Amino acid sequence: MNPFSKVSIRKKFNIKFLNPLVPDIDKYNLIIRWGVVFASGLSYIFAETEAQIRINPIGSFLLLILYNIPVSIYIFNRKPIEKGNPWLLIASDTIVSLVVIAFTGGHLSIFFFLLILPIIETVTVYKWLISMTIIVIIDALQLFISTLTTSENVHPLIVINRFIALLIFGLLFIIFKERAQIEEEKRRQIEIAMAHERNLNEIFLKIGESSTRLEEVLNIILESAQKLLDASGAIILLNENPFLRVSASSTSKHFIGEEIKKLNCKNNKDQIVIVEKGSNDWPDFVKEVGIRQLICVKLSSPSQETLGWIVVGRDKTEPLSVQQLNLIKSFALEAGFAIHNSQLYRREQAHIKKLEEFEELRSTFFSSLGHELKTPITVLKTLSPSLKSLKNLPGDTQKEIIEIINQNLNRLESLVQEMLESARLESNTIQLYTVPINIVSRIDNVTRLVSPIIKRKNIKLIKDMPRDIPMINADPKRLDQILFNLLNNGLKFTPQGGTIKISIKTLNNTVLICIDDTGPGISKEDQDRIFDKFYTSSKNKALTGVGLGLFICRELVKMHGGKIWVEDSKLGGSRFCFTMPIYKESKNGKDDKKDSGH
Repeated sequence: MNPFSKVSIRKKFNIKFLNPLVPDIDKYNLIIRWGVVFASGLSYIFAETEAQIRINPIGSFLLLILYNIPVSIYIFNRKPIEKGNPWLLIASDTIVSLVVIAFTGGHLSIFFFLLILPIIETVTVYKWLISMTIIVIIDALQLFISTLTTSENVHPLIVINRFIALLIFGLLFIIFKERAQIEEEKRRQIEIAMAHERNLNEIFLKIGESSTRLEEVLNIILESAQKLLDASGAIILLNENPFLRVSASSTSKHFIGEEIKKLNCKNNKDQIVIVEKGSNDWPDFVKEVGIRQLICVKLSSPSQETLGWIVVGRDKTEPLSVQQLNLIKSFALEAGFAIHNSQLYRREQAHIKKLEEFEELRSTFFSSLGHELKTPITVLKTLSPSLKSLKNLPGDTQKEIIEIINQNLNRLESLVQEMLESARLESNTIQLYTVPINIVSRIDNVTRLVSPIIKRKNIKLIKDMPRDIPMINADPKRLDQILFNLLNNGLKFTPQGGTIKISIKTLNNTVLICIDDTGPGISKEDQDRIFDKFYTSSKNKALTGVGLGLFICRELVKMHGGKIWVEDSKLGGSRFCFTMPIYKESKNGKDDKKDSGH
């Protein structure tokens, strides 16, 4: 860079151009210019002077008019003062004024007022220190030139008065300019503050209109933060201890739902944290190219709990002004309250929904329980009179009555057992006794238990069970309970002549067991709730039971460290799957066994 360039000079001497005091300052300069010229001419007409002049003042006045016509055109077209480039104008006016003064009497010249023009132009553009320096130089030049060109003795007071008069005029104009500048800055700051206030009010109004819809609130906050900070991208991170989750994003690099495990701003107590690229606090998750500065704005609840952060990315590193910081703090305060209220509303709605679901489940449970109890009791009540004459009945009839009684007693026992199991699972009083188990042989045993149902309904049973499946670590009794419940559930809903498929395979460090059926299937809505306590998806009360079997399966699978789910089957019905951990022998060669309580 050229060391004598305009930019270098400004940086070296800290010369800063000021904004014009008023719009179209050059037009006002033209008015002042011609006012000074005509004032000088009028002074000559009305004043009496004995100064020896070398050029007729009328000729000088005419020359001044001829000089100022092209200068006025230049000022009108180029606007040098408004654009902060008055060097040529100041130099030209100073030289012309000094020449006219020199040839019209020097210290006694009537055209002394012409020096007001370069002084006004200087003060209007430059800061006070630069202005005062230039004024002193102009005043010194007029003193030197006037002394050289004055041919008669002049009283020293006249010389001193003129020198001081120019300095005082320049100083007064500087004071006036500085005061006007301060007032203008105050007015501008008030206008900016009012504009910010209007923006905040508009933002708060939008947030208030969407206060019950969290997604809309987040999007409004995101868009507003990006505009307020003139950012190229922004995301909102909400706390989900121990990590943060992207809840709103204006950039394709960060998707909603993304987990952010580390944000150094999180450990800072300040409400606004500014991080420059290249610093140690620059987060690794930022993927955008061109981001040079991150502004992290903390979102807090009314109780000062940290809800999350607005992270705004900018492609510049300009510091924020005090006014901007205050604006962002006010915005963040309202945004935090809005998010807190939206989250409370969402939680309240979820709570209400759960209560409604619970009421629905309770109603369904008692209805199902009444049906489950009524059927066997009715059967037993119907058969009880025949017990008196049981000995007199044929053998086949006796056998059939006893079998029906046993079936209904078993049904009652099973219902009571499920309710007790459910209570024990919720109170965490069930313990497991895990041992290595061959899952293939275990499934074979359970299918034998339900073989009467398979034969009666003419169901086709398919087994896809490789014999090299590793041993699993499970409680034998609880595993049988899971398998029986799932298999029995599939058989209940599979129609006459349908198909049941049992398949197993290894999956990572677990064994995956799946049971497919050709029943009516389960809707997506019901699939999300099918394992909830008391929940039943079928309208057929004769098949559903009280909604405890699948709940018990889920809890027992979780106790084993596995997972259970339901999905649509390729056979056309439902597919229930669960995982069990593969058995691993402990280091001392012995199995770690727990007391199962049975």
